[in-house]
Amino acid sequence: MAKCPLIAAITLLACFALAVTAHADPPIYPPSYGSSGVYGVGTQTRDGLTAFIPPGRYRAEEAPGIFKAPGFWLRCNDMPCAPTYPAHIIASGEVSQDSPLVEIPPTDTAVYLFNVTLTFVG
Repeated sequence: MAKCPLIAAITLLACFALAVTAHADPPIYPPSYGSSGVYGVGTQTRDGLTAFIPPGRYRAEEAPGIFKAPGFWLRCNDMPCAPTYPAHIIASGEVSQDSPLVEIPPTDTAVYLFNVTLTFVG
């Protein structure tokens, strides 16, 4: 007779453990931005921008997919932020195998990405 209540108790504990893990928050991964387009730095709205990236340090990697053109990024101090407006470009870089870090200060206006994914690292 003692076995039935023990088995029932173990079964209830196992069900409780599964229910708790099923409702646990999913792991939080670092946010990524890319693979091509212009991102405003911070949250201040600017004409023509619909996406924003917070200031910080990011790892630059080639964007996934079958399109394997060399990736590059630009940091700009004014809009429009594009390779055709060199007066607005304050820094640039290419994606390489060693995944260089990109520092985006809050004083930047926008970041232009071409075939690049930026992943937040701090």
